[in-house]
Amino acid sequence: MAALLHAVWARYLDSLKHRPVVTKALTSASLAAASDLMAQRLASRGKPVELRRTMLMWLFGLLYMGPSAHMVHRLLDAIFAAKRDTKTALKKVLLEQLTYGPCCNVVAILWISYAVERRSWKASKRRLFAAYPGIQINGWKVWPLVALINYKFIPFNLRVLFSNVVAIFWSTFLILKARGIKDKHSLD
Repeated sequence: MAALLHAVWARYLDSLKHRPVVTKALTSASLAAASDLMAQRLASRGKPVELRRTMLMWLFGLLYMGPSAHMVHRLLDAIFAAKRDTKTALKKVLLEQLTYGPCCNVVAILWISYAVERRSWKASKRRLFAAYPGIQINGWKVWPLVALINYKFIPFNLRVLFSNVVAIFWSTFLILKARGIKDKHSLD
């Protein structure tokens, strides 16, 4: 079993080396789908899994989260000359948390509301304004530490994977939060 895991890991690292954006996009897609399945099971109340939802979350990871996270990490390493000292890592965290993090939350809320839950654009914007402040504040309780660990200790090629693993739980929270708002308020 250890040999199999080692071989899979080696192949993953090779894929990251030769096809970084595609590999990170597929990884993000798979983990976004996993978080949606987890959220559906937690909030299911006996309902069957909605594969359409899961595929749309997979698409979100594929088209947005994986590629955008890769590009943001590249940009920050270019701005800060790929340094990993604590002062530079803190600067990267601050810049990421004031720009990319909030943008990701806005895009995720709108995607879940409009594409996944088939809300109207008007209802999706209301959902955004209702959910965003609480989600962003909660995000700032989680993501700065994740980002600091990422920029200080994680090699560049594994940063998106590390964030994606944490994002399984964050995305589950976002999905459950979006469903909670839907249950509390009629936003149609």
